[in-house]
Amino acid sequence: MPRFILPAVLLFFTWSVACAADQASIDISSLQGYQLSYATAESVTQVQGNPVLGLVTYQPGSAYEVSLPFAVVQHTRLVSDGAWVTKGQPVTKVQGREVEHFFDEYQAAKRLFEVAERNYQANLAERAKGIVSSPQWLTLEREYHAASLNWEHVRHLRSLLVIDELGQAAVLSPIDGVLMFNQETGARAGDAPLFSVVDKAAVQLQVMLVHTSIAGLTGFSAADAACDFTLQSVTGRLQGLKQQTWSSLAPACQVALGQTLRVRPIYQRQSYTVPLSAVFELDNQDYVAVREQTRLRLVPVKVRQSNAQGLLVDTEQSLDGKAVLSSSVSALQGLLIGLGKE
Repeated sequence: MPRFILPAVLLFFTWSVACAADQASIDISSLQGYQLSYATAESVTQVQGNPVLGLVTYQPGSAYEVSLPFAVVQHTRLVSDGAWVTKGQPVTKVQGREVEHFFDEYQAAKRLFEVAERNYQANLAERAKGIVSSPQWLTLEREYHAASLNWEHVRHLRSLLVIDELGQAAVLSPIDGVLMFNQETGARAGDAPLFSVVDKAAVQLQVMLVHTSIAGLTGFSAADAACDFTLQSVTGRLQGLKQQTWSSLAPACQVALGQTLRVRPIYQRQSYTVPLSAVFELDNQDYVAVREQTRLRLVPVKVRQSNAQGLLVDTEQSLDGKAVLSSSVSALQGLLIGLGKE
C-alpha cells in the first residue's frame, strides 16, 4: 500500500466532518426518541466587553493655563486643589516686588497708549490732506500699534488680578472649571505656570485598549459611578499593543479629576443571545442548530461572552427570532460525528 494513502484518508475524514457541519440540514426525525426543546434567539445590538480601568483626566492642551509675566516670591492658596471654581473667583494671593512693579507697568502702558492714540488720531486727518510726510506717518503708525499691542497684553493680565482691601494682589480664575495647582513649591519665576483650570467639557475618560478591540467601540459604562461615557477619539499611535481612547462624560456623571474607574467597553455590534446548552463544537468550530420546519440547519457561530441569559454569539446569518435546539444537543453532535465517519 503506497504511503500517501493513509494521510489522504485522514484528510478526507477531516474534510467530510467540516462539510457535514457547514452544509448539514438534519431531519428532526433522526433524533427520534430524544426529548427536544427549543429557545428563541434574541438580537442584541449593543455589547459590553470585559472590565478595564479608566482614568478621569483631560487631554494635553485642553486646560486653561495661568502664568504671570513676573516673579512671585510667595503665593497663598485661597481654594483647594481640585475644587470647582467660577470665572472671576480669587484663587491664590501673590506677593513679591515684581508684583508691585507690574501695577506700575500697567499704569505706564495705559498712559503710553493714550498718548500714542491721541497723536495717531490728531495726524490722521493731516495725513489725508498730504500734510504729514510718509516717513513721519510710518513712525506714528508704528508707535501707535506697538503701544496698542502692549496695552492689550498688559490689560489682559491685569484682568486676572484683583487688589483686596489690604492692598494684596490675588489671581482670579479665567473660566469656570476644576482648579489644578502647579505642584512645584516655593517661588515662581516669570511666566512659570501658576495653576490651570479645566473646563467641565474638557474632562474626559482615558482608557487604554488593545488595538484589536477598538472596532465597533462606542463608549464605556461605569456601574459603580452610574455613569456613561461616549467615545470621542482614538489616538492613531500605538503604545505597545494598545491605543489611547478618549470619551466624554454624561452631564449627570459625578466623578473627580484623577479618579480611576472600573469600566466596561460598549460595542455597537449585531450579536445574538442563545442558551449555553444550544452551542456545540465540531472540528474546532462552534454551531447552533436552527429549526426550519421538519429539519435542523447548522449555523456556525463565534462565542463572544457569557451573560445572565446564556451566551452572546456572532454569526453571518441572522438568528433573530429563530428557534434553536436547546436540549439533546449532545445527541445531535454525536449524530453529526457519526455522519462524518461515514
